[in-house]
Order: sequence, then C-alpha cells, then structure tokens
Amino acid sequence: MANKIVILTSSPRPNGNTNTIVKWVTQAAQEAHATVDIIDIAHLKYATNGCTACMACQQSHEFRCVIDDQASPLIASLPEYDVIVTASPIYYMGLNAQAKLFLDRTFSLIKINLETGEITPASTKPITQALIATAGGGIDDSGIKLAEQTCQSCAAFTGAKFLSLLVPNAPMFPGEIESNTKIKTQAQQFGKKLASA
Repeated sequence: MANKIVILTSSPRPNGNTNTIVKWVTQAAQEAHATVDIIDIAHLKYATNGCTACMACQQSHEFRCVIDDQASPLIASLPEYDVIVTASPIYYMGLNAQAKLFLDRTFSLIKINLETGEITPASTKPITQALIATAGGGIDDSGIKLAEQTCQSCAAFTGAKFLSLLVPNAPMFPGEIESNTKIKTQAQQFGKKLASA
C-alpha cells in the first residue's frame, strides 16, 4: 500500500529550486500511487517567533502545540502521515529560518518522562522523516550536511526512519533548475522511494 506523504516546504520563493524539486518529487510519488499533501510553512501566520519553551505541550495529554495560530493544527496533523518531508533551501549554513520556526514546535509531538527519560511519540506507527535540501554551495561548504544532520537527529530521537535528497551547487536564479535533467531524475527517484518508504 502506498504511503500518505506530507511535504513541509519552507522556501519563500514559489518557483525557486526547492519548490521545483518538491514538484518533481510529488509527481513521481503520486505516479507511484502515494497521496501527497504540500504545506507551505514559509507563509503561515505565526503568533510567536517559534517555540517559546513554555512546556505546556509537555503538561497536556494532547500532542499539539498550545500556541493558537495557523501552525498549531498543522503540527497536530503530522502523525496522520506515513512520511513527513521537510524541504528547505540552505541560505546560511543550515535549515532556513522558516523551516526551523516550524520544526522547533514539533517538539509538541513527543512526551518526555523527566524521571525516566522515556520518549513517547504522538504516533505509534512507523514513520519516515525525510529532507529535501538545496544549496548554492558545495556538499561540504554550504551547510547542507548540517541540515541533514539536524533532521537525521530529529528522526533518530523519535525512532523514525530517515531519508534525504541533497542538491548542492544548485543554480542561483528561479527557473534555471528546470532544465537540469540529472537533478530532475534524482528527484523523481526520491519521490518513488518516499512512496514505498
């Protein structure tokens, strides 16, 4: 059975490299019979500048962020998916600000027993977390590997499987990547992988 996938895209450029790759990944996953929802987390209306460390999510029986804004119900819906993909451009040595703003608040999807250190995730089913990252610099000098390490650590923390598609040396201007058949093929292969992850 094909997976239910959500892609959290944090690029502020609708036709930039990251969203072009998201389009290719989505098409391939859908062709492989997966269901794909895309959430534009770059343009949500937030009540705060990220997680406020209020810890109210840890005192509640619900797995949701208590901050009342557009992000909260979307975060609460994530455990419904089999695959959760973060799609981020790399601007300065890691995930962009729009991605981190949203991802920090997904802390509300786990409960930590402070006495035992035991972690209870919101979903008891196996989940795959994935990263799509694009960078203008190289694989070792752009911060793209730091973004991968961050997302891989988040997945390991909750016991999730992890996959990534890293696209270094991406062109600077929107639209240029459209003609890159090598990257398009990689994106399509990644979409098929996510459909059966």
